[in-house]
Amino acid sequence: MQVKLPITVPKDYDAFLLRTAIYYIKYFLLEFTYKHRYHSFNEITNKGEKSMNIREIEPKDNPVIEAIIKNSLESVGLNIEGTAYFDPHLGKLSEFYNQLSHSKYWVAEIDNKVVGGIGIAVFDEGKEICELQKLYLSPEAQGKGCAIKLMETAINFAEKHYQYCYLETRHDLKAASSLYKKFEFDLLQEPLNGSEHSAMDAWYLKKLK
Repeated sequence: MQVKLPITVPKDYDAFLLRTAIYYIKYFLLEFTYKHRYHSFNEITNKGEKSMNIREIEPKDNPVIEAIIKNSLESVGLNIEGTAYFDPHLGKLSEFYNQLSHSKYWVAEIDNKVVGGIGIAVFDEGKEICELQKLYLSPEAQGKGCAIKLMETAINFAEKHYQYCYLETRHDLKAASSLYKKFEFDLLQEPLNGSEHSAMDAWYLKKLK
């Protein structure tokens, strides 16, 4: 004998189904939106990372880097004597660094466009001191990690040839000073003998080995 159990259907069954359907529709829409946005963000981030390139300077880069350096100095009122603005070799950095031993200059590119650079040159060969020189970026490259990658490239090279790395800057260039401290440069009380840029008032030294 089969016993049939009574099935109770709520009076608002249709409304219940509608609410359930709406709930699942919202759930899947939210999940799709999240995945789509996350995927798009990763694509943009990865594209940005892949588009940045650090390489050694070439003669064709000379006028671009010269303009970046001069524009940067002009923007902070340092287009004056005693700064890199009037360096005699500023327009031929490729040739200048190539003629020096254990010295290099690198440029940073974003989407194949040169947006900044940095150099390492001998400062005191007898004491195995090099100088970190001419770290400048165009406004479009700031805040994108270019300075850090340039610093890493320069320091890695310097560690192979020198015991110490010296640099000159100004106290009022807060972002630059913060970057140098991040790379464990120590602030000096006075410049090392042989410093060329008299307009600088902050000097740093880093022990490499």
